[in-house]
Amino acid sequence: LLKYIKKGLFKSTTLFCTFDIRNLYTMLPQDEALDILVEFLRFHGYTKVKGIDLETIRQLAAIVLKENVFVYGNKIYKQVLGGAMGSSFTLTLANIFMWKWQKDLARRQDMTAEFYGQYIDDIFMTWNKSEKSLKDLLDDANKWHPNIKLEYTNVQKSVVDLKRPFLIYFKSSLIKDVPSIIVVEAHLSSNIGRMILSKNCDIFLVDERIVLSIGRTGISS
Repeated sequence: LLKYIKKGLFKSTTLFCTFDIRNLYTMLPQDEALDILVEFLRFHGYTKVKGIDLETIRQLAAIVLKENVFVYGNKIYKQVLGGAMGSSFTLTLANIFMWKWQKDLARRQDMTAEFYGQYIDDIFMTWNKSEKSLKDLLDDANKWHPNIKLEYTNVQKSVVDLKRPFLIYFKSSLIKDVPSIIVVEAHLSSNIGRMILSKNCDIFLVDERIVLSIGRTGISS
């Protein structure tokens, strides 16, 4: 994002846009997600991982993904869509699934020199066209896959002091009794990571490498 600003692409009319992917963990199509897992590994040059061939990896992943049962109302249910919430494998598979889904959206952003960032079910973008055209893009993206639906979480014009740039992390659903804004100067070393200041005091997740957890007892990354 700092490169985007330094290239002169940031304007006073630039929109900072954040989207959530609705119920991603529980809406993952299981067989398609497993196919994309194998495609992802092949794309990155793998034929085996630690001596295990890709077909065996797919079979093992299918066991983890599909053999989930739970009891509700004295009945036993088996999960046939999505993966177990809280599972590290489900999180990884969701990221890989979105690697495939987001390609066209990321390509469109790249063609217009706009910023695009995604971490699991959160998307952050810059936009220099009208908000209507952004909504049109969102409507179009919601037709790409029957299980993947985007929801606006924020579309705001923002002001950045180019001499003192900030980056900011945001996960509004996790904010409870802590201040609504957390700012760290970009040039300072911090375990919170880099952050961008928005005049409406929202905080945006912009770096997929760091998950910032904000809870009642404080902050951890």
